[in-house]
Amino acid sequence: MNKKLTIVVVIAIILIGGYFMLNNSSDKEALNIEADLDALELTDEEKQALIDEGIELPSDSDSLIDELQEVSSSDEVDDIEADLSATNLDDLDAALDGIDNDLLGL
Repeated sequence: MNKKLTIVVVIAIILIGGYFMLNNSSDKEALNIEADLDALELTDEEKQALIDEGIELPSDSDSLIDELQEVSSSDEVDDIEADLSATNLDDLDAALDGIDNDLLGL
């Protein structure tokens, strides 16, 4: 009796494992990370709806980001230290608070 029960249990485990393997592999989708990084293009109607709700649309350029990206291409320690000391991060918290406020308004 034990042999028959063992065989039935092993077959059941194999069948259940095969079922889960077949179902999980067919549902997977490849992620394209670069596609997720593309900026969304809003239609004129969508832009107007956001303006009507009191949401300010961001500009295409940000002076703070442009300023932070201006660094030396040198890999010398002195040049890196000069870039770090010239980087102004004082307004970073205000920018993050602005983002939080924008998200809370949605």
